[in-house]
Amino acid sequence: TRYHYYNPEGGAYLQDKWEHEGMVLNIGLRYDVFSVGQQLSISEVKERVKKQWSPRVGIAYPISDRDVFSFHYGRFYQIPDRSYIFDDRDVVDGRIRGNANLTNETTISYQAAIQHLFNEAVSGQFSVYYKDIFGLLTSEARAVDGQVGNITYWVNRDYASVRGFEATLTRRFANNFQGELNYAFSVA
Repeated sequence: TRYHYYNPEGGAYLQDKWEHEGMVLNIGLRYDVFSVGQQLSISEVKERVKKQWSPRVGIAYPISDRDVFSFHYGRFYQIPDRSYIFDDRDVVDGRIRGNANLTNETTISYQAAIQHLFNEAVSGQFSVYYKDIFGLLTSEARAVDGQVGNITYWVNRDYASVRGFEATLTRRFANNFQGELNYAFSVA
């Protein structure tokens, strides 16, 4: 490693759970803060401290005495690995330079499911899900004042989405044994 940077970060999470006539509602809120530190020049950094709120909501509701519907929404953030921020900042030999202005990768996720109890030993679940992922990393060549040629940096530019479904059949046996058959299909 060619660098030694001090970059503080922190997070806090609050969650509450409500139950009423079989319905269960979970609500959570996460707060994250991240700093690239004071070692970099202010001319290189657009925003030294990056903050975000990420809500999560989950609900489960009994449709009948054998069926349960559930839904989940969540917003999740991932701080870039420090190597993408700080690596090779002073190198001009063709390697990809770190970028102190990277933002967090953001995932927005939805999932809905139906669970059915066939009998005391056999249950099944069918769920569908969808995820949008923003701010994935890629590299980009840029012209820099005072340099001959372009320099390649990490940037937040790529996007992805994932969607699919999952079907599960579970069978309980004696002596606390259990078997599960699962099929999942997704398009990413």
